[in-house]
Amino acid sequence: MLFLSSWAVWGSVQPVDLRCEYRVDPLGIDNVQPRLSWKILDPDKTRGQRQTGYQVLVASSLEKLNQDIGDLWDSGAVKESQSANNVYQGASLKSGMECLWKVRICDIDGKVSDWSPVARFTVGLLDSTDWKGEWILKEDQLKTDHNWYRKNFTLSAEPTSGFVYVASFGYHELYVNGRKVTDQVMNPVSSYMKKRIPYLTYDISAHLKKGDNVIAVWHAAGWARWRRIREYRNIPFVFKAQAEIEVGNERLSFGSDTSWKCKKSHTEYYGDWDILRFGGETIDDRRKEDDWNTAVYDDRNWANAVVYDAAELNAKIPEGDNISFALNSNKDRSLRSLYSPIKAELSAQMVEPQVRFKEIAPIEVKDNKDGTYRIDMGENYTGFFEMNLYDGAEGDSVIFEISDQTELVMNWKQKSQYIFGKSGKGRFTNRFNLAGGRWITVYGLNYKPKLEDIKGYVITNDRKQISTFESSNELLNKIYKINHCHPIDIEKKGWHVPLKSSTRRV
Repeated sequence: MLFLSSWAVWGSVQPVDLRCEYRVDPLGIDNVQPRLSWKILDPDKTRGQRQTGYQVLVASSLEKLNQDIGDLWDSGAVKESQSANNVYQGASLKSGMECLWKVRICDIDGKVSDWSPVARFTVGLLDSTDWKGEWILKEDQLKTDHNWYRKNFTLSAEPTSGFVYVASFGYHELYVNGRKVTDQVMNPVSSYMKKRIPYLTYDISAHLKKGDNVIAVWHAAGWARWRRIREYRNIPFVFKAQAEIEVGNERLSFGSDTSWKCKKSHTEYYGDWDILRFGGETIDDRRKEDDWNTAVYDDRNWANAVVYDAAELNAKIPEGDNISFALNSNKDRSLRSLYSPIKAELSAQMVEPQVRFKEIAPIEVKDNKDGTYRIDMGENYTGFFEMNLYDGAEGDSVIFEISDQTELVMNWKQKSQYIFGKSGKGRFTNRFNLAGGRWITVYGLNYKPKLEDIKGYVITNDRKQISTFESSNELLNKIYKINHCHPIDIEKKGWHVPLKSSTRRV
């Protein structure tokens, strides 16, 4: 094979689907030698086509990359067939850097492709000393609360770029100037919080403007309600955030601290949350404020956040305020539920985030003739339930009980609640809690719900299907469909175990 270091003969192959650390344009990576990958597209479908060489350029700006200048890394002409996990070997990467890159390849005949489309990755906060934000919380909060936080700031001109880093015990949503920054849900993914907390990097450049701005966080305890981790009797319900914004040649940097304002939101967890009693969520529209996350909102009556201090929190826990734990034993062990200093390592979340992966449409609403209605979603799934509600008086309550079995009205104590506000109409939808099942029994309505007012959403990682499975056995086909498209978790925690299979000749 002829490898042309001069790159003079042009071919029709193209490098496509560029990835860094297996992700498309990832934000906030924490690997200082990231792995770069691409696929090979041959419109001519040449038999035996393969890559025989490549050149990668990584630049600190789009201007340099468009001039074919790799000021961070120019691999030169590399005689290599490997197109996956080629390790970056350029200049040292620093916290907060934005890197643009492209690649061209040499085909089986030594012909060279055009440059690929431009891809990018940004670098997260590589060292604990790079974090300026403190772990903060709302004073006297309960772990059933869903809390709002705000930080106002002013920009002297249109920003060049803006990024926010958020690490949280429990789930969070990030808003800038009234808009949610992404369509992701229940960030971050689950981790063993004693050891590691994943942090997210958000690009907020398009949401910022000259003048008054606000960054807002909606925070819920999630797994921080869990009380059965031996080393972490009382998991902190806290988060930290940091903003890095460039305006021309100036850089504005600030983190979470006591200047952030906070308030309990109009939603909260419903009931206890433990093994076999998973509860749900309550939405109280009487306390809803649509503009809480906008720059013009008046937050003077909100409290200031406090910095997490385990010793101060423990001093407020009365003696004898114990929690019983069943730790792999038939005998409960009573231990005082004290907080601990936070020693967990912060690291970038490098897996796909959770999203509304697929919409589920109900197939039937049955009138039980006792003032209740039973909704059949058509299939069991783990995710969110959503329903438009009407004709309620202020303070009226609607209850939803969920089951994954036809003979049960509710199992695992999965129950949620909606309380009408002044308008007499609204919408229930999960935000920080998953439910698993097929049938929802509704209490408290004075009308039969319509199918078009009801939806379900499978919540799982934002993954792309790259293969399919089909066999002559219809049962195996059904098992594949259920596990591939509608992951079910009997413990309602959002874990989705991949289906394993084997084949043999008989």
